[in-house]
Amino acid sequence: MSNAQTQTQMHEESVLGHLEELARKLDVDIREGKYDGKGGMARWRDNWVMLVDRSMPTDARVSLYLDELQKLNMEHVFVLPAIRELFETRRRRPVRA
Repeated sequence: MSNAQTQTQMHEESVLGHLEELARKLDVDIREGKYDGKGGMARWRDNWVMLVDRSMPTDARVSLYLDELQKLNMEHVFVLPAIRELFETRRRRPVRA
């Protein structure tokens, strides 16, 4: 693995850690397991639950958290500016048909 690849992976893992922490602040119960897919978030018994397939690569997990957490109200929690920027970038991207 090249130095650039290592740095990218370390960056992705750091972002993933911040997104997992944000999910917990938003009272999202994170459940990792073998779900034969990417996973997702749903309401269950008045709580948010995020299912994450543990075999997913880090970049796919980051993408999942960004897609799902942006649906929640984050006004009452601190979100790192870099993470907030990722959400904004995600919101601006074109929707695929």
